[in-house]
Amino acid sequence: MTDILTDKVYRFAMKEQLLARGDTVIAGVSGGADSICLFFILLEIAGEMDLHLQAVHVNHGIRGEEADDDEAFVRQICSRQGVPLRVFSGDVPGMARKWHMTLEEAGRRYRYACLEEAAGEIETARIAVAHHLNDQCETVLMNLLRGTGLKGMGGMPVKRGRIIRPLLCADRDEIEAYLQRHGLKYCTDRTNMDTDLTRNRVRLELIPYLEDHFNSGTVRHITALADSLRDVSSYLEREAAKAAQAVLAEEKGKVCISRADFLQLDTALQRELLMLALEKAAGERRDLGFVHIEKLRALFHAPAGKRISLPYRITAVNEYESIVLKEDPADAVTAPAECSKVPVPGICRGIRFDLMENAEGLSRMAVIPKNRCTKWFDYDRIYTELVLRTRRQGDYMVIRPDKEKSLGRILIDDKVPRDKRDSLLLLADGSHILWIPALGRISEAVKVTEQTEHILTAQILPGQDEIKSGGSLS
Repeated sequence: MTDILTDKVYRFAMKEQLLARGDTVIAGVSGGADSICLFFILLEIAGEMDLHLQAVHVNHGIRGEEADDDEAFVRQICSRQGVPLRVFSGDVPGMARKWHMTLEEAGRRYRYACLEEAAGEIETARIAVAHHLNDQCETVLMNLLRGTGLKGMGGMPVKRGRIIRPLLCADRDEIEAYLQRHGLKYCTDRTNMDTDLTRNRVRLELIPYLEDHFNSGTVRHITALADSLRDVSSYLEREAAKAAQAVLAEEKGKVCISRADFLQLDTALQRELLMLALEKAAGERRDLGFVHIEKLRALFHAPAGKRISLPYRITAVNEYESIVLKEDPADAVTAPAECSKVPVPGICRGIRFDLMENAEGLSRMAVIPKNRCTKWFDYDRIYTELVLRTRRQGDYMVIRPDKEKSLGRILIDDKVPRDKRDSLLLLADGSHILWIPALGRISEAVKVTEQTEHILTAQILPGQDEIKSGGSLS
């Protein structure tokens, strides 16, 4: 290999068995620094290994002309190098609303779906994405800050199915040096500098602080730890799957854990088995963390009949000989939601709604009221007809720029009595809950910023104490 980084990536790919001679490699090429580096490294390796290199570019329909410029840049690069390119274009904001996800999550799902479609039925296809060591460090830190177990601390795997990450042996400095050595240009996505997004804050603020004030090798040390923990996690998963054959029993609508057999297991294996059981009961692992595992573990030592509430409306009950996980029907939303369309401007169910322009940019945002009776929203981020209603199945709220939470979980965590949950008045944009007046909560996705152009104000009128205390209006 003619370049030190190309040689490093090649040796890493051989060691991890990421590539084999004659493979078809579908490279995700956004036009950014990382993907351009990966593209040219794979181009050189392709000549050595007789790889069939193809490229995929995804236009998310978010950044307008900038995204179109990125697409044109990638088209030009691939044309010059004679690499087949497939371009996908999609309405990711629309997908986010449909799937009840943040833009970041919806974009990620759409990208991988496009890459899988491009790979199609080609048996030897590998999908190469450009995650590197700094990305891995960000992922591990974000998982740690949210609360995670061994699997989350292991970060991204080097290989998952046919997805490969050949740059997980290199850091950002090595990538930038490679681009500089070869005089390669790339696109810059300005949203990567938006510190309203958690991942960007971790990358731009937290990691540099750790490197400057604690250890310049922070990225290397954290990613090395992730490698070790990923191996441990894989081992425990395999052992838990074996143990599950004797300890877990799945019946219609519930998962039963044999108490006696469970208590014979080592603590680490107990935790992994409980995560497996919870995943089976809930249907997914997202939002399941260490705190839930420990609550469930404590239930094995509680009196018979004791029950606890868990995410996804799962209830765990100690039935003495076994712990039973099942959906709690008492917290399921069955009644149709009471609903009223919101006039803007106008008054609806004791709340006045007005619209105004953010003409001066609200440079310090100092004029936004800090009280429960008046809330301000970025009107341009509201996508459907606004309604005031009670809750529905599938309702959610964005609690951080990169994280959503089901409404049911919010009401449980905020200790709203079960008999009041169905009568709470909510301001909703489809399934996206923008405001819970009784809790004073608004969605992070519609908070006013300096870039907001139109502001929606909502004010609870005097005398409407029922709204603030949790009731709905007739």
